[in-house]
Amino acid sequence: MYRIFIAFRYLKKRTTAYLSVIAVMFGVGTLLTVLSIMGGYITRLQEMIREQEADLVVRSYEPRGLAARDEFEEAISNVEGVRSTAPFLRSFGMYRSGRFNPCFMRGMDPARELEVTKLGRFIFRPEELDGILESTEDLDSAEAFQRAIEDRSRAVVASPERIPLSSDEAVRMFSIDWREKIFDRENPEFRGEFLDRGAPGGILVGIHFFANRNLQLGEIVKVLTINPKTNEPVDGQFLVVGAFKTGDYDMDSRSFLVHFDRLSSYLQVFDEKVNDDRFDGLRVSLCLLYTSPSPRDGL
Repeated sequence: MYRIFIAFRYLKKRTTAYLSVIAVMFGVGTLLTVLSIMGGYITRLQEMIREQEADLVVRSYEPRGLAARDEFEEAISNVEGVRSTAPFLRSFGMYRSGRFNPCFMRGMDPARELEVTKLGRFIFRPEELDGILESTEDLDSAEAFQRAIEDRSRAVVASPERIPLSSDEAVRMFSIDWREKIFDRENPEFRGEFLDRGAPGGILVGIHFFANRNLQLGEIVKVLTINPKTNEPVDGQFLVVGAFKTGDYDMDSRSFLVHFDRLSSYLQVFDEKVNDDRFDGLRVSLCLLYTSPSPRDGL
């Protein structure tokens, strides 16, 4: 009690002491608030990055540096603690929409990719994407259109009741039946041009392509890249069959998800020496992420 009495007696006679205490309280409160906000942001950023990738990624140092995929996958799958694997291809390119713009193509096997990553949380079902686009039909302002797309897509992905896209649903979005349906619905006037060879290979694009009106559902996109073996330009056509929103601006505004087989054919990665397509690596899902000994040692 004596110490408290002395303290209050000292504060009562010195106004600056009160101000010092208030300043310290304000500084500490500000610091705690900033740390809490940034801590939550960092945690969410880490979760977002982890959801786009697998537990482990095995890749080559050089583009398309791996071959003999079946044998390679079998060797990886036999490592203790490995649950499943999925091959991937990557390529930078330029897509044409009025003018050429940079893009990143991510080749995946949809049936297996959703088993090793959580991309199913971010890919819109056809009815979900139709609802997002229909809500913006009456908006003329580019800013209002972009904001509506962003708000609506964010609400769909963040809904706690939403069930992630299944592997079967992802496979269907790249199927020839779905591509022809989208092509006939959105581009009936060009159907004759592609009647003999069918609709082009399907791609899923980031939602920002729609928000910025760079691309639209059912649009045929011409993509240009370089063949790594010959250094010659390679061009191909793809059909926009769907969209995704990860929350990562770079991925949502620059990335295409392409079927692994279609991208392999487009990049001309077949290797005659091994009689198989070359690829960039494998995404690996583990039974337990933190185990001892680590599956990474076995890999």
